Amino acid sequence: MTLNYQKMKDYLDKRFEYFEGKTKGFYFNELGQVVATKDKKVITAFYERIDNTNQKPSLYKVSVIKSLYVGKDDDKKVIDAMYIEKKLQNKNDINVNNNFAPAAYHNEELNNEKIGAIGIALKGKSNKMHFINEELDIEIPKKEFQERNLFTLYGVYLLNLKTKYKTNKLDYEKVSEYYETEKEELNSNNSYLIKKYGMPYIEERQHQSYDGLMHPIIRKTQSDISKQIKEQLTPKINSRINIDLEKEKVKKKAI
Repeated sequence: MTLNYQKMKDYLDKRFEYFEGKTKGFYFNELGQVVATKDKKVITAFYERIDNTNQKPSLYKVSVIKSLYVGKDDDKKVIDAMYIEKKLQNKNDINVNNNFAPAAYHNEELNNEKIGAIGIALKGKSNKMHFINEELDIEIPKKEFQERNLFTLYGVYLLNLKTKYKTNKLDYEKVSEYYETEKEELNSNNSYLIKKYGMPYIEERQHQSYDGLMHPIIRKTQSDISKQIKEQLTPKINSRINIDLEKEKVKKKAI
């Protein structure tokens, strides 16, 4: 199966209500929870992490990006891409800068206490990560998904959904210039470990715009799992009045 920006938009349009904010559009469920954000370049949907622990559920930001410039070792191309990160309190959304740099940022229109999910994230066979909604099961083709942490803090790991064409529009000087800001922030940090393990990722920006490019396996979600996801994530509300009240609250806050 395939996935792209338009397919994700169609999926959200069928299931959720849309509200146009100041800088982005927002999809929200009946509780007024935002389940995805959208602009002309990227759609970012939230997935809830499911595991066997009793920890508080965590969320992943799963972005589908249209026509992203990528390049490594002089192989410059345009791809439809996917970019995944855990949601943090201070970085709750994804932007694409200069058409080559997906990056987490704090979306002030998005209330962290009012975020829902369109699907679940879990580890399947061989510890491979899966991001599953009612229609699609997206499998990351590595035993351990490259999450950003202390050692990959400044890494950019992309999933190639489709290679579109070769391009000369990716300028490595601009790539290097863009990441110079992160390099300055890194140098100002007093942590020895962050400097030691984070700096190599920034230095690689002289000749590439990402650190890893993987190809996901996309399958149709099994019907029984689809039903379970729908039941688990469908908000339980007692009346239409409550639904309308929540929507108004969201709109008044511009999310």
